[in-house]
Amino acid sequence: MAARRAPGCLWLLLLPPGALLIVVAAGIWISSAPVHPDRIGIPMTISVAPPPRWEAAAERARRAALAHLADENLPGLSVAVGVGDRVVWAEGFGYADTRTRTRVTPDVRFRIGTASIALTSAAAGLLMEQDRLHLDGEAHALVPGFPPRTPPVTLRDLMAHTAGLEHGVGDEGPLFTQHCEGAAEALQHFVRWPVLSEPGTEFHFSALGWIVASAAVEAAAQRPLIEFMQERVFQPLGMTQTGADEGPLERDDDFPLFNLFRELVLDPRTKSGMGPAGANMAPLRQATAYFPRFIENPRHGMHVMRPLDLSCYSGASVFVSTAPDLVKFALGVQKGKLLKPATVETLQTPQRLASGRETGYGLGWETGESAVGGRRVRSAGHSGVLLGGDVADLRIYPEQGVAVAVLANISHAKTRRLGERIAAEFLKEALGGQR
Repeated sequence: MAARRAPGCLWLLLLPPGALLIVVAAGIWISSAPVHPDRIGIPMTISVAPPPRWEAAAERARRAALAHLADENLPGLSVAVGVGDRVVWAEGFGYADTRTRTRVTPDVRFRIGTASIALTSAAAGLLMEQDRLHLDGEAHALVPGFPPRTPPVTLRDLMAHTAGLEHGVGDEGPLFTQHCEGAAEALQHFVRWPVLSEPGTEFHFSALGWIVASAAVEAAAQRPLIEFMQERVFQPLGMTQTGADEGPLERDDDFPLFNLFRELVLDPRTKSGMGPAGANMAPLRQATAYFPRFIENPRHGMHVMRPLDLSCYSGASVFVSTAPDLVKFALGVQKGKLLKPATVETLQTPQRLASGRETGYGLGWETGESAVGGRRVRSAGHSGVLLGGDVADLRIYPEQGVAVAVLANISHAKTRRLGERIAAEFLKEALGGQR
């Protein structure tokens, strides 16, 4: 008799998981509705119109940005391009906030994630020029909270990601729920972790290493990193919209389960957190940050990024900026407005491991080459990663004097891919003029 009742009992056991699967499937279906179902209706706001020479390149780049925004289902993008010593094109696409449908304008600030490292590298370069920081100085001597190690870790190791420290900024980064008044306060959370390799022997991208480097900058400058960078980096280059992230601001849709419940039950019409039709022209100081709802892919919908406190990540990830400001930074560094040419070369020269292998990374700058129009062009810059996916990309092409910045308000936005596509359009024009 018990054996005959077993199937019924099994059915009861399977009912809750089955119901959950149905709810999840419904949530995926509802939340995967495109943010921009009509590409023609995507809002665009331009602040710097391209001069005649760059109009054709800007139009091709605009089409690429619109296609990327729609294909990847991103809420918003901000793009800027600079040539020579000025911004020649800056435009915002989509929404800085989907619920209010506030437009992205080029003046809206975005979190730039690990692209912050390039900015902090410039601060280190300033102190190197003043003989207050030395690349081969041992970390424990520069930063009292960093323990001595054998072999010793140097500032060069920290800046080149060859110190053997862990990454530290994945989806579950250890410091997102902490608050730090200075970079040195963060060290207590990770300096005793096991190292991945001996210094100088392997390349391991490490935001934690750049937290230590930030602490070294603070110690050498004898002032908080943010204050030093505002006065010595941002203000001299006219980066008026760049600064530290303001910290976590909680809203009801910060919580994915509540958001899913609202979409399924309370208001099924507001798919993907979209507000009423139309675009809100009211200014927004900083774009709302989003995160993909499923499998790290914005195409399956999004929710507001959970509250993050980026203060402990300091110069590794704390900054917010605009695309035009980042272009001003890249052009200013390359044109010698901030650092001596020899210092820029030092920071942007790929480092080598003890084995002699080149890492493709300098001291806070990614380096590389790409083919454009049958010619090889050199680049330096930095991707901006936040919660395991890219939200920003900054590239400078020194020989052509072209700089490109792309910012998105959702993680896993493939900003580098778009940045390289936009750069190619302007580089073709620049290379044509060099013949």
